[in-house]
Amino acid sequence: MTSYLLDSQPIETSVTGALAFHIRHRSYDLKGRPTGSTGLVIAPESAPADSPVLSWAHGTTGIGDAACPSLQPDPAGELRTYFDTWSTQQID
Repeated sequence: MTSYLLDSQPIETSVTGALAFHIRHRSYDLKGRPTGSTGLVIAPESAPADSPVLSWAHGTTGIGDAACPSLQPDPAGELRTYFDTWSTQQID
């Protein structure tokens, strides 16, 4: 099964030196049927081709668009503080 990018839209971010995009990609459900999925890509403005990649999938957050972490006002900025113990931005 091949997953591929269907669409991407650049978004503003407060993360210095980073680019951020909302993406829509092809995925598969538990029965192997093709389906669409959405997400957020945050990448440095410049990096060597062999740079490591970190992928993180958030858990279930609720129902509807209001519960979607990637639709927050500055999702890349909020992820920057997500794992800090003092964070008040735990959108997951």
